[in-house]
Amino acid sequence: MLLKWRTASEAELLGYNVYGQVQGKRVKLNRKLIAAKGTIGASYAFRYRAPRGQKAPTRF
Repeated sequence: MLLKWRTASEAELLGYNVYGQVQGKRVKLNRKLIAAKGTIGASYAFRYRAPRGQKAPTRF
């Protein structure tokens, strides 16, 4: 699954974490912080692949 987002402003922001809802629980999906680009209007993408035998998140 590929998630994409765009920001309007990133003043003093270090980065992003991606969370998903798996079986009713909020779970952090990225292993390390997705570094902010420090610009106005930056675009990001994060690819998530559910581990074998686990369901993919229903919400992000």
